[in-house]
Amino acid sequence: MLKKWIKMILRTTPLGIGIATISLVMQGAIKASSPITFLSIGMICLALLHFDDKE
Repeated sequence: MLKKWIKMILRTTPLGIGIATISLVMQGAIKASSPITFLSIGMICLALLHFDDKE
């Protein structure tokens, strides 16, 4: 059960960060160079998700 929640969090976090980053840049609330940190967090979540995949 816990593993399902962790996978769900790792899948939804990058989506939320991506949407938030795009909206903040479009509103001018953050500079164009700042989103790299946010998007890096999203990429780390996706990488962690794929470490657990066993085929």
